Amino acid sequence: MTCVEAVQASIARIAETNPHINACVDVCEEMALASAHESDKRRAENAARPLEGLPILVKCNIEVAGTVTDASTLAL
Repeated sequence: MTCVEAVQASIARIAETNPHINACVDVCEEMALASAHESDKRRAENAARPLEGLPILVKCNIEVAGTVTDASTLAL
């Protein structure tokens, strides 16, 4: 499985389940797919970093460039 395929599967799963559980506030599909393409390129060049290409979720109280960081509270 390529990194892109793993990210696409994760995005599909979020789209399927999130309306029911509302666990994902900000799904950064374009950012994730761009990173996955870069990871696949590094893997092809045998220059992958440890854990390269694994999709992750980050809580919205942890600052990540280009995403919402509000801990899902009006106070922030």
